[in-house]
Amino acid sequence: MNQEKIGKFIANLRKEKNMTQQELAKKLGVTDRAISKWENGRGLPDYSLLQDLCDTLSISINELFSGEKISKEDYKTKAEENMSKLINDNYSEKKKINWIIAISVAVVYLSISILFDIWAYSWIIWVGYSIYRFIKK
Repeated sequence: MNQEKIGKFIANLRKEKNMTQQELAKKLGVTDRAISKWENGRGLPDYSLLQDLCDTLSISINELFSGEKISKEDYKTKAEENMSKLINDNYSEKKKINWIIAISVAVVYLSISILFDIWAYSWIIWVGYSIYRFIKK
């Protein structure tokens, strides 16, 4: 997802409706800082706010994720692109988390081995296998 494009789209739609960030924030139950963060491309609204935001701005969720108004002819294509982007973003995030977990596990087990002076081969094999398993996912 292109957060900057989505943010500019939100800002433009808000201005078209002659709303301030504070007015939009009040309607959605968030702070004006949250609106500013979205509009500057430094984050996206929480999923629980998406429908209310789209209703307020008179757009669809598909248009929000595209960062532009969509014609009826392009609607299905854009929806498929957006779903693909969501899946890929989710996969990339999951892979990052798996790396963090694998490294954390390795550090913990190596620390325990050093602390207790236990250098059995089973520890090393287990750590290696754990890293391999998390990276492979």
